[in-house]
Amino acid sequence: MESRMRHITCIVRECQLRYYSGTIRRILIVEEPSSWTMPRGRPRNTWLGQMECYFWMVGLDCVSAWGVANQHPKLFCRVTATSIKHSYENWLASNGLMLSPFHVRWQTGLFNRLFAKWGRWNPKFLYYWFTMGMVFGIMAMFGSIILLFKTLMQTLSQMMYENPDGSHEQVLQVVVPGVNLPVSQMAYFFVAILISGVIHEIGHGVAAIREQVRFNGFGMFIFIIYPGAFVDLFTTHLQLISPVQQLRIFCAGVWHNFILGLAALVSLLVLPLFLLPFYYTGAGALITEVIEDSPASGPRGLFVGDLVTQLEDCRVLSVEDWHSCMKEIIYRPQTGYCVNEATLQWVQAPNRAFKRLDGTMECCNNNSLTDICFTYSNNLDSHLYACLPARRAIESSGICRSNTDCQKDFVPELCLIPSLENQTRLIRVKHQPQMDMLFVGYPLHLQYAADSSATLKELQSVFQEQEMTETVHNVEKNNCLVTYYGKNGRLPAIIRGGAIDRYWPTADGRLVEYDIDEVLFDDDSPYQNIKILHSQQFGNILILNGDVNLAESDLPYTQAIMGSGKEDYAGKEVLILGGGDGGILYEVVKLKPKMITMVEISFIC
Repeated sequence: MESRMRHITCIVRECQLRYYSGTIRRILIVEEPSSWTMPRGRPRNTWLGQMECYFWMVGLDCVSAWGVANQHPKLFCRVTATSIKHSYENWLASNGLMLSPFHVRWQTGLFNRLFAKWGRWNPKFLYYWFTMGMVFGIMAMFGSIILLFKTLMQTLSQMMYENPDGSHEQVLQVVVPGVNLPVSQMAYFFVAILISGVIHEIGHGVAAIREQVRFNGFGMFIFIIYPGAFVDLFTTHLQLISPVQQLRIFCAGVWHNFILGLAALVSLLVLPLFLLPFYYTGAGALITEVIEDSPASGPRGLFVGDLVTQLEDCRVLSVEDWHSCMKEIIYRPQTGYCVNEATLQWVQAPNRAFKRLDGTMECCNNNSLTDICFTYSNNLDSHLYACLPARRAIESSGICRSNTDCQKDFVPELCLIPSLENQTRLIRVKHQPQMDMLFVGYPLHLQYAADSSATLKELQSVFQEQEMTETVHNVEKNNCLVTYYGKNGRLPAIIRGGAIDRYWPTADGRLVEYDIDEVLFDDDSPYQNIKILHSQQFGNILILNGDVNLAESDLPYTQAIMGSGKEDYAGKEVLILGGGDGGILYEVVKLKPKMITMVEISFIC
């Protein structure tokens, strides 16, 4: 066996064959005794001697490795680890992969022929094409300098002054995923970046081949989560061409991105024409989403798939009309309805009206949420009030502003205008194929609750979630805020006779409906009746002798002070006087203002 090993060792040393057992060959050469000699009878440089060397190596791989591992285990492990490393590196290099911390890169030459085909297609057209790109790139460079300078001045202005003019209008906006880019939109964002990067690098590659620069390959990479692409060009060729040719190559990427943006814009504009056989336009606003338990939901509310054709007297033919009609309803006075004089005979005598805290008039005191107070005038009196069932009175009536608008037929009619709280509107919504929906509340609540453009649920306020309408009154005598709530989004009928009375009167004779679901305590003390009821909206409620004294949750009160649904705090500077326990600060932060300043107010006596 020893003679055989010497024979094979010398053959391995002399033949210098390239075989996968080259590592063992090096070990055997190092361990070869000086007394080993080449066996006689076989020429070392003949063809037969080389073949013998090859076959002996194939048969000796496992035996040699086992022998070396037994004699020199440390040397064998070190050589084996080195072999694995070299094999891994060779595999990465053969597949065009490169791995480093937070960075994965892949390069291939599979698309070289395709790039060569594009670069040699219609050379004259490509010359003018990339020349236009060079001109555009130079102009865009100077434009970007002006844009960056303007952004720098805006940033310095915001840092130096507390209230800079137009500080909320940013020219450039940094997009940070998860901060000002919703997580739900990140997939679209990165796909758009990847497509833009590929188109950008295709421009560089085709322009380089057009200018006779060697194209080595195309690749893609991911840096942390940011995807991108690149082209590998021969640097020596790139340095030898003229500066104009270099500019054509360097500007080709941004030129292709500009053309991609234009193509996307044109596609967006002409998309309705391509989809025209599948839908029709100009018929109304299609309801795509209705927020659950909102004022727009319910048996007589809006449903997904309904086609809204009219809001009051405003025609709705598109989504834009839906928003413009809502805005018009907000800023104009409440419209009236032409009602037959015979309908007013239901009221035996004009109802006695009383003034609400906000100065408006109320004449319904029968605790019915289906009735609404209307004001009208006749030939004898200009200020009359009538409490009528809302749907029966106006469901099939025309829109009016005064009595003259109702004098179109021989039937005598009067213009009845709902007498509602400030900024509250009665809106009649015509939507096919359902019957008209009657909405009482703030128009923004209806707009957010059922939007034909599927408004995000994050835009809801607490009031529209709870079907609440809030009114903030400024009492002149003591300059305080008085707030009450009315759950009258759909004008439901009052349900009496339950185990728990959900309706509690207010000081001005109105009813407040609470979502009471449990009685926690009910007993009489020597002085008063004490009840503790639980509400999903307000938490635990303390009621003394039928009067609500304390509630666990003050979120509706906080939202009322903030003017939820009426004030937009996004991007604005907000000052909070007397922050209290921070409840207002906590809710305002959700609306993403620019800055919030909270000043604590204390009195020293």
